[in-house]
Amino acid sequence: DKFYGVTLDKDLYGAQEYRAREFGYRWWQGRYLSRGKLFFDRNMKPLIDGPEGIETTKDQVALTKHMPKDIFGWGTPQNYPFFAQGNSFSIATFPSLVGYSQNAPGTVVKGKVLSCVVPGSMVGGKLVRRAVQPAGTNYMVSSFSKHPEAAYWFLQWFTGPAVGNRTVADRDGFWEPFRVGQDKDASIVARFGEQFMSVTLENAKIAVPMIPLQGNREYFDALDVALQEAYHGRISAEEAMRRTARQWERITDDIGRKRQIEAWKHVVESGAYFDAAGY
Repeated sequence: DKFYGVTLDKDLYGAQEYRAREFGYRWWQGRYLSRGKLFFDRNMKPLIDGPEGIETTKDQVALTKHMPKDIFGWGTPQNYPFFAQGNSFSIATFPSLVGYSQNAPGTVVKGKVLSCVVPGSMVGGKLVRRAVQPAGTNYMVSSFSKHPEAAYWFLQWFTGPAVGNRTVADRDGFWEPFRVGQDKDASIVARFGEQFMSVTLENAKIAVPMIPLQGNREYFDALDVALQEAYHGRISAEEAMRRTARQWERITDDIGRKRQIEAWKHVVESGAYFDAAGY
């Protein structure tokens, strides 16, 4: 059979995306926010149990049916090789997958991977796309360090343009471009390709944060638990969002609603979520 002009010697899964516990909720966020709705209103009342959250969950559940049956137990060490071995048509994951798939032992997709701006949703006749920031690496100097200044200078050296670029260009590494100007570094472009460098910059322009509030971990753990139940078909999308909303209310009250309202106001007014509605 031919697929987009290519003769296939085996069946392909339609999609790959993280569905394991601790990962399965991350890409849900971008899909939800692309529907133009915030996580909370101005009083920290959750909005995810509305139509936007329910439809997002239904979409994610439907997409899961086109993934490998073992996807619920897979992290990056399983997802990356599976894709590089040519088993799936598409994957939503970290940008480092592109560099990996071009250079990994046994890869069959070298030169065949097309990077894309994240899918979006039609809102008021307009296509809205929101790229989620599902993880990141931060370096900190311990307050108990005997040599805090030396540690600081090491980190500045390690993440600076010269060494930082070498790290991103390392074909055996998992770093991806993170600084403006790295698209001009020939060694980085050689690893990821010009097409990816252009797309990752476009995705960065529409990036939105995970909930930047105290209790972030608790909010998303509640969402994660409910989504797992929905992904496995044990509860409906509606029930998953209702459960999450109830848990979010409890978390907000435990931390202090007034405090969270003030913090959320700052986040929304900063433009972190662009023009999302609901505040």
